[in-house]
Amino acid sequence: MLPLTWLQPGETRYIKCVRGNDGVCRHLRSLGLVEGEPIRLTQRNGNNVVVAVRDSRLALDENLALKVLVTEDAPDCGATCCEGCAGTPRRQHRKRRRNRRSVDTK
Repeated sequence: MLPLTWLQPGETRYIKCVRGNDGVCRHLRSLGLVEGEPIRLTQRNGNNVVVAVRDSRLALDENLALKVLVTEDAPDCGATCCEGCAGTPRRQHRKRRRNRRSVDTK
């Protein structure tokens, strides 16, 4: 598993997971960067990359491209690669943390 920025132009891999906070993950998934989808790095332009996913081309800056992890093989749809991937209830974790802090400060 490696970040999207490590690919060479012309390489095709499969998206394994998208990391980041809920807003970033939602934004990248709305652009079509979803787990299991084939993605091809078409061009590198300084720190930015241009990728082909589905029937479109997207330009991503280095910070967003680092949040997309890819693999050579098509990933299992049900498996998650890390705790930060979709499938884990991230909001519940944050809520628990907030509640714990509010209890500690009282």
